[in-house]
This record gives sequence, C-alpha cells and structure tokens, in this order.
Amino acid sequence: MHIFHGRRLTYANVTATLALVFSMSGGAIAANHYLISSTKQLSPSVLKKLKGKTGKTGATGATGATGATGKEGPAGKEGPAGKEGAPGKEGTYPTTLASGHSESGAYTVAGGSSTSGFMSQGFGFAVPLPASLDSEHVQWLKEKTTSTHCSGEGHADPGYLCVYEQSGQEDEPNNSHAVSTSHGGAGADKFGFILFFNVKGASAFSYGNWTVTAP
Repeated sequence: MHIFHGRRLTYANVTATLALVFSMSGGAIAANHYLISSTKQLSPSVLKKLKGKTGKTGATGATGATGATGKEGPAGKEGPAGKEGAPGKEGTYPTTLASGHSESGAYTVAGGSSTSGFMSQGFGFAVPLPASLDSEHVQWLKEKTTSTHCSGEGHADPGYLCVYEQSGQEDEPNNSHAVSTSHGGAGADKFGFILFFNVKGASAFSYGNWTVTAP
C-alpha cells in the first residue's frame, strides 16, 4: 500500500486517480457494452432506418450456348399386349366390281367327238361387272402368250377380260376359240362368260385361268 508523504490529499489528486482507473477498466466496460453482434440488439425503429432502397434489376444476361445432345438411353421393356378391340361392323358385299379392280379364276374344258362338234363351259364372276364387254375387250391367249392389254396371268387392263390357256389339245386344225355372252353373242356379260371351241376327234381339252378388270 502506497503511503503519501509530504503531500496533502487534494481534489486534483483524487480526480487524476479516478481518471486513471476509468481509463484502465471503465473504457473496456463501455466498449463491451456497445459491441453489436446481432440485429436483435437494435430496436425495430432503428432497423427500419438502416434498410436502404431496393436497387434496380440488372439487365438479363445473354443466353448460353446449347449443350451437346446426350446419348440415347437404352430401349425400354416391351409393354404388355393391349386388350383385343371390339369386333368391327360387318361389311357389305359389293354388288358391282369397282373401277380398276380385278378378279380371277381358273377354267378346265374337256370333250370329244367321233365326227365334229364343240365343247363349252360357262364361268361366272364372283362380283358382277358394271357393264358387259364387247368382243374387242375379250382376248384368248393360247398357251402362255400375251398381248398389249393382257400382259400375263393375273393381269388385264381396265375394261378387258383375258383368258390365258396353259395347255390344250384339239384335233381340228385351226379350230376357233370363242368367248361369248349368255345370249350367244361375242364378248362377256357383266355376270360371266362362256368359253367354247370346235373339236374333231375322240379327245380334246383346254385349261388355264382368266382375269377381268372393271372399266
């Protein structure tokens, strides 16, 4: 303990001593007292004054380059089979062969005579033609031959009936083949045709196929 010798305790000494004490301790206390570490230490009115105005929105940046296309993923598993659909309405059978549509069939004719005669057989169209065909639109192609309007088996130009013989045997030379209508005229009815040819001898035959196309 310090003992003052030869001096009196005066107001100036006391003041100086207190100032020294506060400078060493009181100042530190004051600094800690006003240290702000959280907004909770401020009153709402003070916080409002501290908030500045919102700035303007900046310009939108340029669009970046398109990225590379990713690899194709693996194929997914096949889904289950769907339910069977309801049966459709029954279609109506055509009463007339549509223009440009064709139908075909096979034929066989056989017969014979000790002197002379002819053999014939009729053939019907499954779907009738819209009209009969005259003799110029009916062609007989002997033993796999062709023509301009009958280019081969299974083919006939629109408005033509083509009869393709695959094989035949007739005794009469230069015998005449004919395709006629049910009324005996040359050509074909819209319902079918009659095929016949003259024969002489005990055995004769002809077989092949035919195709007709509606005009």
